[in-house]
Amino acid sequence: MNILQLINNIPGTRMHGKVTQKFSTIIFVALCGVLSNCLNYSDIEDYCVVKQDWLIKYVGLRNVIPSEWILRKVFTLLDPDYLELLQTIVN
Repeated sequence: MNILQLINNIPGTRMHGKVTQKFSTIIFVALCGVLSNCLNYSDIEDYCVVKQDWLIKYVGLRNVIPSEWILRKVFTLLDPDYLELLQTIVN
């Protein structure tokens, strides 16, 4: 199973009519940003702007870069128990 498949299985809790990006897209771009030494949500937003053409190859950004506030909100909604379970599957 590749990383995109794992990310697509993370349950999102956002309201579908009010979102501009898929949950999995936000998780993927954040992961890429962290792996590229981003230290905070603002850095991840800047990373997305710089790497937008590359990121589009893997996830649909729909011409909207997730803002640092959207990134922050998504990560506060993640279920820590599920992430812990996911970590045991990956390891």
